Amino acid sequence: MHNKPPREQARHYDIQWHRQTGVFYPEQLSSETPTAGVSANTWHEYMSLIRKAAADNPAHRFISPELMTTADIELAEIPDQHAVVNDRLAELQELSTSMPTAELVVGTPEYQPHSTYNSLMIITNGIRRVLERKRTIFSSAERGTFTASNTLQQRCTRTLSAVCADLVGYGVQYPELPQDTRVIHASCCWATPLEERARYAAAPDEERYTSAMTHTLGHLFTHYPQLQQIMVVDRTPPSTAIPPLNCVARRNTHNGIIES
Repeated sequence: MHNKPPREQARHYDIQWHRQTGVFYPEQLSSETPTAGVSANTWHEYMSLIRKAAADNPAHRFISPELMTTADIELAEIPDQHAVVNDRLAELQELSTSMPTAELVVGTPEYQPHSTYNSLMIITNGIRRVLERKRTIFSSAERGTFTASNTLQQRCTRTLSAVCADLVGYGVQYPELPQDTRVIHASCCWATPLEERARYAAAPDEERYTSAMTHTLGHLFTHYPQLQQIMVVDRTPPSTAIPPLNCVARRNTHNGIIES
């Protein structure tokens, strides 16, 4: 018998966890492009999953975790991995030509002459472009590798793509979501350790990271009444043994109807 992923009730939203790597399909809002999350901890695992998922559902948008093209590379080594990353993106571009209606959203370093960004690329029918750049960088290790973007790449979008800690930034560092946004797709490596001396560092990983996730989701639903759904596609770094925090959160309604 197939068991549905566990669900939890919160004040503003209902959350469904998918606490393992693999492909998961959120319940779609009526106006949204069909979407799937592709959670993997290594590049090899991701390519195995995306080849099958995109072949089975060629009209979907597929969301990867954060920095998927360097999932098996140490953060400090990323600045020297331009050739490896370019080869992996080219591999996805070639794959996309065999399913031209699919949209592949992949987390990757974006190398520019004077900066490296933690970005999301969208690849469709062999063409790739920058979809978003990470704006919220907490850890000193990440600041030593990436430049924080000072602008939002997406405007007037019903479905906003975000990179990990930018979920925290909305409503705190940044005043508002784009006005039309109803859905957020977040590409994450949520369990990456932050500053060692932070007050939450002593808590066990499972408690610390799940609590931070549910608090962040609750804040977003409270702060943005137009927001209806958040999908998190996560991967787990070798520094922790907890499973990924993949989840789909939907706003609670009294009449069971979510407007799209």
